[in-house]
Amino acid sequence: MEVYNNHKVTTISWEKDKARANYLEPIAKVHNELRPVKQGPDKRNEFATTFQENRQTLKNLLNEGLTLSCTAGYLQGSCSGGHKFLKAVFCGKEWCENCGQDGSPVHLRRLGRWIPKAEQMNGLGYYVITMPKEIRAFYMDRNKLSEFRKYITRKLQREGYNRGLVRWHWFGDCRHCKAHGCRYCRNTGMSNQWHPHLNIIVDGGYISKKIFEAQSEKFKAELISYFKKHTGSEVNEVVFHYSYVKGSDNKKRMHLLKYVTRSTHRNYNKQIAELLKGYRTTSTWGKWKFKKVVKTEESELVNITNNVCPCCAEKITWHCGQYVTDQITGQTKYKREILRLHQVGDISKMKHIEAGYYLLQP
Repeated sequence: MEVYNNHKVTTISWEKDKARANYLEPIAKVHNELRPVKQGPDKRNEFATTFQENRQTLKNLLNEGLTLSCTAGYLQGSCSGGHKFLKAVFCGKEWCENCGQDGSPVHLRRLGRWIPKAEQMNGLGYYVITMPKEIRAFYMDRNKLSEFRKYITRKLQREGYNRGLVRWHWFGDCRHCKAHGCRYCRNTGMSNQWHPHLNIIVDGGYISKKIFEAQSEKFKAELISYFKKHTGSEVNEVVFHYSYVKGSDNKKRMHLLKYVTRSTHRNYNKQIAELLKGYRTTSTWGKWKFKKVVKTEESELVNITNNVCPCCAEKITWHCGQYVTDQITGQTKYKREILRLHQVGDISKMKHIEAGYYLLQP
């Protein structure tokens, strides 16, 4: 455990490759806040501030050559312009003390992949559909979760939304501390009670109150009918929200993207962790075109997370692995080509770009 500017974060120095053998589930299950917990109604742990502070703290650590404890290794990459890169492979678990933080490298990578898509929308329409309490136990099934997500996205497509961004949030704020951090939530600010809700961002804007009420009543009735058909249970009410952000309001646009791409399974729940192992929490639909971002505040993050060289704008190809055939069984498996710390060398001598991406200096 390292203490950096009064923040606690688990890291290992680049020399200690053997420490990887001691880091797996046990450490990841102990989630520690990077920021000291603030108490009192006038000192709330505000999301935007937490995101920025955690982001800077972790970036400083990576800049100084420290390796986060959940780093499994590194992938090699290169572009046609001759530049070479390394990409840190993190555990990515939402309850990890590093990856689960707002502003962590894993959070930034999700954000970087969504920003160019959101920029192609005139405005951001934001839907939140909360799974009714009566049937949440029924939806502790990954196949049923996927079926429901597909039903919603196809319904929105029929409504004229040709593109969209979707992400599940599995848990809500801790009811004891209201996301401030307390002993009940292990200072994570999150509950560990199953509370799935689907976040959807579409190309939308203002809807008048009269039209929205009519549309929402129809939508709720259809959802109640859907739940009755698929679960066999009566649902009296469906929590359904809609809001929007103007295309010109970049600050609110970024805040929404950061919020939706955050982790919510921070207060470890073993049953849910086993249920969602390998499950794809984030998805999109529609056709998108990526263009190199050069003038925005997040241009460096967007380019590198979308495999665009920050030096010459050429495409980066990652050498992730290859398919190999077992000579004994004859089965074909995918073998990842991950470099360990002792194979990489001194990370502090490489230029850290953003979110765990490094440029190899000549």
